[in-house]
Amino acid sequence: MTTHSLIDIANTSGSQTQSLITPGVSGTLAQSAGTGSAVGFTTATYPSTAGTSGNVLTSDGTNWNSTAPAASGGLVFIAKQTASSSARLTFTSIPVYSNYFFTFESMSPSSATVNMLIRTSTNNGSSYDATGYKSGVNYSIYNTNVYVNANTTTGFLVAPVTTGDTHCANYYIMQTQSNNYIKGFGECQLYTGVDQAFGTGGGINTDYTAVNAFQIIMSSGNISTGTVCLYGIKES
Repeated sequence: MTTHSLIDIANTSGSQTQSLITPGVSGTLAQSAGTGSAVGFTTATYPSTAGTSGNVLTSDGTNWNSTAPAASGGLVFIAKQTASSSARLTFTSIPVYSNYFFTFESMSPSSATVNMLIRTSTNNGSSYDATGYKSGVNYSIYNTNVYVNANTTTGFLVAPVTTGDTHCANYYIMQTQSNNYIKGFGECQLYTGVDQAFGTGGGINTDYTAVNAFQIIMSSGNISTGTVCLYGIKES
């Protein structure tokens, strides 16, 4: 009686005659040739090295290759800063994007009735622009027809905030060179000290130079609590 090892594979031809597959070359894989055909062997081709960091495996129909992922637009997370009685939050050494997006969550100031600001830097945070802005927010108080304007020239005004509750906001910074301005636009939920309010606003920095750092600061006092996330906007 003939004995076979566990690695032997039975092959059935179209006439239902069974035979053992002859071992292939070392490193090859068994591959079906379809109904009625004998099993053969093939050499699988993979990238010889891991490729560039961030690459993905892509099939070309025959082999697998290490390639860069397809380009697509969207938000790219850069960094997160969390306040705890902080004088300011800073984002330095940031990647270069034409446009940036901030999210502000559960922000609370230490002083009543102050402005929450974004300031820009062109020297990676050695200093921050505190002048040259024209920025404001118009907000409406819940369940009233009362509309209020807040404005400043000392930063991009994200929201006028006060103690007693937390505040949330989103804000875009656009480094378009139209009219040599850096532009901003945002929306906010805020607490007036009496009730909730909801607003939109925007602004410009009239002294255009490419930005490479940001500072989040209250116009007076510290940032008691809150989290700020910064994203780059990838266009393609």
